[in-house]
Amino acid sequence: MKKLLIAACLATFALSCTDPDYDLDNMTENIHLFDDGVYFPLMTTDVPFSRMIEGYDENIGLQDDGIYFIHTNPGQVEVYGNVYTTGDEFDARSEISFSGIPEFLCDENVNLNMANPAFLARVDNSGSLYPFWVEINLTPVYDNGTTGQKVAVSRISFDKPGAIDIYLAKEKIQRIEEMGYTLVECPEMSALFHRIPQKILVDVTASSPISGQVGTIDMHISYNLDLPLSVERGTTLKYVTQETGLSDIFDVIAVSELTMIANCTNYYPMDIDLDAHPYDSGGNPISDIEVTVEGVVRSALTNEPTAEIQPSQSTVYIRLKELTPGRITDIDGFDLDLNAVFPGKGSMTRWENIIINIVADAPNGVEIITD
Repeated sequence: MKKLLIAACLATFALSCTDPDYDLDNMTENIHLFDDGVYFPLMTTDVPFSRMIEGYDENIGLQDDGIYFIHTNPGQVEVYGNVYTTGDEFDARSEISFSGIPEFLCDENVNLNMANPAFLARVDNSGSLYPFWVEINLTPVYDNGTTGQKVAVSRISFDKPGAIDIYLAKEKIQRIEEMGYTLVECPEMSALFHRIPQKILVDVTASSPISGQVGTIDMHISYNLDLPLSVERGTTLKYVTQETGLSDIFDVIAVSELTMIANCTNYYPMDIDLDAHPYDSGGNPISDIEVTVEGVVRSALTNEPTAEIQPSQSTVYIRLKELTPGRITDIDGFDLDLNAVFPGKGSMTRWENIIINIVADAPNGVEIITD
């Protein structure tokens, strides 16, 4: 085996890090020499919020006004019976399970809130007695079996047969009204999601103000939930992206110090901290490499998440130094951690992402290893 030391004063040349044989006669522009070091690319990645919810594509909606989770296992409840006098009531119960909620929503390190969640319901009436009233109570139940605050919806009146589409929310939601739904105001709706419940109990009571008449209330309700993801001031965001396969590079070059230079384009309205954790080909963390980080990814230049966001440009230096000789050569990959705290309240939208381009700098030169 031959080792060829490449010093910073040598002429510029290139080595292929993609050719499986790393043939020095087939060099490409993957390694560059400059007066202050030797550079080669490591990774380019974009980290949109939607990447955090991969695998939930059918449940996630990306809209201009935010990112929201739609519960795709709708529930149904039947209310029916004979009504003879004022005060007769007919009850029915159903429940919404939240087994499909994306895991990151339940991570103890992430504190996401639901902004103006909506209970979407289609009510079909085919009884003979009108008018009648309907009351709906929603009760969250958590993993430990405890229940949260019950949300009582104001009485809804029906004065004729047929179908009606309504949504319960604390305020108007334009895109839902464009689907033909009518708002029924429910100021306490967001209380259901003080934290993510395991399920929500849906209790429906129907009664009639008619006295001394015989008739039937026959009502079928099908429902769904629309849960916009929003953040409060102080909400934390954590994302980890992985880079692997670096052992192929370190099969042909050796360095004692390495600086990962992260050039970042940030569309999020917050500063973001970066950190890196190297590991070997067996997936084991490499503890005897000292990692220091200089710099922070600065907040976007505009606060409103629209298509016209003005991103910030930042450079972060992640320096790796061997505490045991040869350990950088053992690196096969690293976890790149992104950590942030939101400075204010707001929704996250499809416009927001961060683009990270990382090049590696070997300030003391590299050794080219050949057979």
